[in-house]
Amino acid sequence: MITITANGVEYDIMGENFKSMERNGLSAEGIRNRIIRNWSLNEACHVPKRMNIDEYRTLQQTLIKEEDTSEAKARYKEERLRKQKPHLFNVEQQHSESKYAKYLWNSYKFKCAEVAE
Repeated sequence: MITITANGVEYDIMGENFKSMERNGLSAEGIRNRIIRNWSLNEACHVPKRMNIDEYRTLQQTLIKEEDTSEAKARYKEERLRKQKPHLFNVEQQHSESKYAKYLWNSYKFKCAEVAE
């Protein structure tokens, strides 16, 4: 945990902000200068060295849009599958275990115990 004073306010940097600050190689003075230039504490810790805040915000917006697009594609594929094959979602898929399956599982556990010894 690091405590930084900027603009007469003390900021405690800990947790995820502290980890990202170390990962990006930022010093306490660098974080203080960023806060003085009206950056938020989160952005001051997460933006890598020598990267402009506008570039970082643009990059974050692009990543969010890509994530939204991939989620929309996944929802569309699932919707299409539900329309084409509704029986996969409407019919119960639970089956009881047969005696033979129980026998196989019990014998496999026994063999694993022998090998472990």
